[in-house]
This record gives sequence, C-alpha cells and structure tokens, in this order.
Amino acid sequence: MMLDSSFSFDKSKDHRSSDEKLAMKRQIASLTGIGGERGVTIHELLEQLQPFIKGNQTQAAFTKELHRLAQQLHSETYDPAEHVGFCIERQKGRSTLFYWTDEEEKDAYLNDHELTEARALALYVFEQQLREIFPQRLARQLEHDFSRAHEKLGHDDFKLARLFEISHFGLQNGSESRAPAEQNESSLETLFVALTERKAISIEYAPVFTSQKIVNLTLSPQRIRYITNHLYLQAYDHDAQALSNYDMSRIKAVDLNNSANFHAVDFSEYKVTVPFKARCNSWVKHYLQSSNFAEDQHFSKVENDIWELNIDITLPKDAPDKDPNPTLLADFLGMFVDAIELLEPKILRSHMISRAGKLALLYSLEDQREKFAALRNSSVGRSKV
Repeated sequence: MMLDSSFSFDKSKDHRSSDEKLAMKRQIASLTGIGGERGVTIHELLEQLQPFIKGNQTQAAFTKELHRLAQQLHSETYDPAEHVGFCIERQKGRSTLFYWTDEEEKDAYLNDHELTEARALALYVFEQQLREIFPQRLARQLEHDFSRAHEKLGHDDFKLARLFEISHFGLQNGSESRAPAEQNESSLETLFVALTERKAISIEYAPVFTSQKIVNLTLSPQRIRYITNHLYLQAYDHDAQALSNYDMSRIKAVDLNNSANFHAVDFSEYKVTVPFKARCNSWVKHYLQSSNFAEDQHFSKVENDIWELNIDITLPKDAPDKDPNPTLLADFLGMFVDAIELLEPKILRSHMISRAGKLALLYSLEDQREKFAALRNSSVGRSKV
C-alpha cells in the first residue's frame, strides 16, 4: 500500500508534532491487514514508513517509536471483552505480529480521525472543565486528542482557545478550569464500574457538617452531577433510605459492595412539579430567558421595568414521602439578590424569606460570637452533603 503523499513534515526538527504522530498511526493502521494471516511485522512497517524517519534519528530509535505508536493504536481501539480492534500478537521466537480483527474496525478508525476546528474546541472545553469525571484509564486514551486539539486551536500568534473563557463566577482571581478531585485513580475506576454496571458501593466520606472526620456509607450510585462548579455523586443511601449528593472531592475511598443489592432510583418519585411565580426587573428577565432555567417561560409586564414570570417548575425530593427540597433552586435564585421576589410556591418563598432574614441579621450583629453562630448555623450547602 502506498503512503499518503499529501502529508509533509519538517524532518530537521527533533520533536514530532501530534499531527505527525497521528499521520504515522494512520499509516500503520492502513498498512495492517485483516486477520493474523494478513498481519504485518515491525520490520515490514519499518520498511514502509522510512519516509517518516527524522534526519538525525537512528533505525533503532525509529523502531522503538513505531512500537510505541502501535501500542497506542492498540490501546485506543482494542476491546478485550469483544476481542475486536487492532491486535498485537507477540510470538515466541518470531517477530511481533500486528493485525486488525475485521474490516469494520479498521475503517472506523481511519474514517474517524479528522479533527475539525469545532471538534478541537469541544475537546478543549471538555479537558478544561470535565476531565476529572473520567477514570484515568479512559482519560489517558484521550491524551493524544487533547494534544491535537491544542495544536489545532493554536497557530502562529493567533490562538482560538484564547477567545473563549469559561468563567463560572465572572472573576479573574485564578484559573476556573476543573482541578482534579482529591481521589486516587483506583477509587475513580471502581466508582465508574459501579455506575456503568449498576452495583452498590461502600465509601469512606469526609462530610462537611459533622464532627466525624470520616463516615462509612453504603450507596447505590445513580449519576454524576455538575452543580455550581463542583462535581457530585448522586446516590441512594441505603441506611438513610434517601437520595443525596456527595461532593466527589470528599470521597476518600470506594469499594464495590457485593453483599448489598443495587437500589435503582425511579427519579419520577423524587421530584414534584409545582406552579412558580416571581416578579423581577428586566435584567433578571433577560438572564432567565437566555438560560436553560425553564421551558415556555411566560413573562407579563407589571409596570415599567417590572415583570411577572408564571411557569411550572420541578423541585427535587430527598425521598418519595418527603416535601420538595427548595435549597438548590434557592441557591440559584439567590444570585439575583433584591432583583427578584419569589411569590410561589410557598415552600420556596418561605425559604427565601428565611434566608433574607438571616442575611440581614448577620450583617447587623455586632457581637463576634453571635456572628460566628449565624455563619455556623446557615442552611446553605447542606443539601450538598
């Protein structure tokens, strides 16, 4: 098979770019046949890929590089459970053999690696904000793609990535990209297995609002949630018989619990839809309309610069037999401070009135002990364990 002559690179540079590495992997993929009887050896690849050798690169170094690229190709495509993808067969006393299990897997790889600017930007956003939710086993498979995305977005002095800022707070006090959770790789891997295979887990957890440094919990993990710039595990607590959110950075250890049955949550039992009414100024109206706060938002003008919103909203419940929990919605609406007044539902209005009263009290207190007591007894954040 002839090499792709459309790709060129600078042989004088010691460093090989991500695009060059991808081009080499594509050539390895193209040159490799289907099935062991049509496989290729490293020596055959070495002979075919000579045009890629760097000016000062030895044959031994180039051979090692081809081995590394073939191993990456194997890691990216091979599924050991189904035994499909790019295979590496090490034969005793003979050269290592490389082959594809079937034509479909080979075509899928060759046709799925065009990196457009849009895909590069999507990878960049994912890497900056959500990479920590992936176990390292999967994240490592994207390392090459992340690197390619950076190179795609940046050329000469113009960098497309610099034109986009993902800022959850609108501040410039430091990086707002996702920092890795304080959790070891094996725990993340176990948690991912439990989520995908619907298994119960036992965790060691460091709660915020308790004197206990570590608590042991038996949970049925349901999903990962991204709330106010933090990642949470939403799980059913077997002892409390309730659905709760657990800050993933505070999960210290995770083990599969084979003695506990997985409890699948019917989320329709953990929410209720109620009428929502609020009055706000024009800025809040515009913000809510341009966000995904709710569908079919209906605003009616009360007077100049004052609007009334009437919609149906869904509030979460910690358990099917409990009242709805307005805390998360109150956290969101609290950002509008005195630019919005909640009228309905009653449980949310009461919650907002209580918060407003406590806030006014906090700023009016003179005694430091009373201030500390007010801060300590705040309900904010307690819905997020």
